Amino acid sequence: EVLNGIKVIKLFSLEKIQHARLQNARDKEVNNIFKLSINMTMFGVVANCSGPLMTMIAFISMMAMNSFDIGSAFTTMFMFQALTYTIITLPMMLTFSSDAVISSSRITTFLQLSEKDPGIQVKIHELNNHEQQQLQENVENKSILVTGNPTFVWSLADDKII
Repeated sequence: EVLNGIKVIKLFSLEKIQHARLQNARDKEVNNIFKLSINMTMFGVVANCSGPLMTMIAFISMMAMNSFDIGSAFTTMFMFQALTYTIITLPMMLTFSSDAVISSSRITTFLQLSEKDPGIQVKIHELNNHEQQQLQENVENKSILVTGNPTFVWSLADDKII
């Protein structure tokens, strides 16, 4: 009982340390999320302003060279709208594909882990000699599942003890 009391005291003393560690990790996460949101906002502003800005610069340069006509104006507008779509989608596709590669490598690593308990769990001391001999034969034959006289009991309705 004294040892259990010591364990409880240790757990309560570690609670503040664990809280500080979690708070530090959470602060770093919030800081990174804030930086990401600012970057995404700036990217959105640049992506939405790039098409009209490029079109305006192209029109000014065509007017300065005296080659501004209706055909070149519509061609220029169409070209810059297509480029704007590419400017918007390319970084997102790169981000999504890198996330997919990272996720698939994590899933592959997880699926290639060994099993937690590859052995057979048997209470040998509850078996008689004949059952122990059968168990040994089954293990040698590499049986997947071996059971012997299993029982199951529901708890009583008035039993409130956990």
